[in-house]
Amino acid sequence: MNTAADELMLNRAVAFASQGLRVFPLHEPTALETCSCKEKSECGSVGKHPRIMEGFKAATVDSEQIRKWWARWPTANIGVATGGGMFVLDVDFGHDGDRSLADLEVEHGELSDEHPRVTTGNGAHYYFKIDGEVKNSASKVAPGLDIRGDGGYVVGSGSTHGNGAVYTHDVGSGTSLIEAPEWLEELVVSTAPKLRLVEPSEPEDVSSGGRNNYLTREGGKLRRVGFVFLGSTRCAKGLFG
Repeated sequence: MNTAADELMLNRAVAFASQGLRVFPLHEPTALETCSCKEKSECGSVGKHPRIMEGFKAATVDSEQIRKWWARWPTANIGVATGGGMFVLDVDFGHDGDRSLADLEVEHGELSDEHPRVTTGNGAHYYFKIDGEVKNSASKVAPGLDIRGDGGYVVGSGSTHGNGAVYTHDVGSGTSLIEAPEWLEELVVSTAPKLRLVEPSEPEDVSSGGRNNYLTREGGKLRRVGFVFLGSTRCAKGLFG
């Protein structure tokens, strides 16, 4: 028979689904830094990885399926799939995410308490509504600030972190998804990979003896930054000449 604590996890998962959040079961800690998976204390992602093979791809709002999952794993942590019109700002205190967010808020204005906020084992999750696709990223917005969007997920409130902390909804924050502030949305969208076109600097003469080194050097630059270089390099006779 399930305990009241077990029913609480099921009820939370169903409540998330009723709000339109797609959920699925995760492994949970059985002791400090020990996972319910077969790796136990050797697990590198305690309480954070899926119990089901399809992972976040199987996340659903179907209460019947959710009840089946938590009937099988009543103490399972709750995974919340991101994307599809929402994203999560994951603030990692261990990597100066709190400082990065504070700096951004000084520059752009504080995030409203109307946005749902969940304290985690080492930081906080801020939930936002957004139109369009959002790419996942790690520390691209700023150090310690990760984005969980399409093709990602987070651990939901009520779940237990490997260090024993419980993911907790901040009662001083909102309970419904609302649009992200414009400045944050611009930062999130700008982290998506883009094809950037730049004009070349003054072309240089390249002798036939140095052309291979030159082309290797320039090609390496382009690969590192992902640019397409417009223009041509003037080479001395000897290259296809």
